[in-house]
Amino acid sequence: MPEGNSPQFDALSVFCKYPEPGKVKTRLGKEIGFDRAAALYGWLLQQNLSRLLHPPPPFSLFLFYDPVVPLVAYRRWLGAYSFVPQEGRDLGERMYQAFDYLFARGFGHVLLVGSDIPRLDQSLIRQAFALLRHHDVVLGPAEDGGYYLIGLRPPPLPSLFHEIPWSTSTVLEQTLERVRQACLSCRLVEKRRDIDTVDDLLAFPELQEFWP
Repeated sequence: MPEGNSPQFDALSVFCKYPEPGKVKTRLGKEIGFDRAAALYGWLLQQNLSRLLHPPPPFSLFLFYDPVVPLVAYRRWLGAYSFVPQEGRDLGERMYQAFDYLFARGFGHVLLVGSDIPRLDQSLIRQAFALLRHHDVVLGPAEDGGYYLIGLRPPPLPSLFHEIPWSTSTVLEQTLERVRQACLSCRLVEKRRDIDTVDDLLAFPELQEFWP
């Protein structure tokens, strides 16, 4: 089992999909076109991976991919990463299974993030891991009422992922209530803005090439 202060003790899981038009960022795609929305999604993931891995990070990184598209396509697109297929009937179950997978392999602090949060970088991830050393749960609030990051120590609590109304404005609120009910300690990192609408997209000048 990895030792407590070694890089192998911390694991970052990034959830990702293949950037197929009409399959990713569909809400935004209805406003700017599905091809452009898919290109944006792919660009964000690649930029985030570059920032997360350079310089070499003090954590292990795993890409949990949507297996609707074969792994070979992801490898051609992104290259050599530690890929793990997502498993589960809904988002909550898939996230729970990701935590369970990594805890079963000896990791003691696990973070899970989405792949398309602008400006995701090592400093934020390092901060979240530092908080996780002293708290049971770490959450990264999103502007829309959800969260873009969740960190846990083992074992993963099923109630944090079961019967949560995903993709609604109450996801964070209900998750925090589950945390309180379980008497777990929790800290929040900075709030971030996801990109689901044109207004969200226009908030990031570096994404001007994708503006309508």
